[in-house]
Amino acid sequence: MREFYGVGGESVVRQERRRFRRAGFDGVVTVEPVPRAKTTRSVPLLASDLSEGGLGATTRDFFPRGSRLLLSLDPAEGAEPIRLMGEVVRVAHVAFQDRWLLGVKFDGPTPAVRQRLRALLARRARALDEA
Repeated sequence: MREFYGVGGESVVRQERRRFRRAGFDGVVTVEPVPRAKTTRSVPLLASDLSEGGLGATTRDFFPRGSRLLLSLDPAEGAEPIRLMGEVVRVAHVAFQDRWLLGVKFDGPTPAVRQRLRALLARRARALDEA
């Protein structure tokens, strides 16, 4: 990734730090803040990308960096949701909108959950290849 700084347009190359390849994911993800309280409610996120390590999404609700979330991804109609824990590692306000962009890192999914994530990512990749 190349970023440009200053009037002279000096460029700096930033090394990619992601461990897992990201794929486009336009599904709805529901989250609940952890720990739960009596007033805790499920909040919808609109995911934009997904990997084995986390996801990117937008939401109307603000979650500060470090927030712990219980996430439920709907892999396919009729399938059991994939449920995992995650932590908000990036927060940015979407310009001119009442929305927030979140980066969520998954907390060590179990092997079974990781396998379901891999299968979901593979299905998404196949669907894009066929399109």
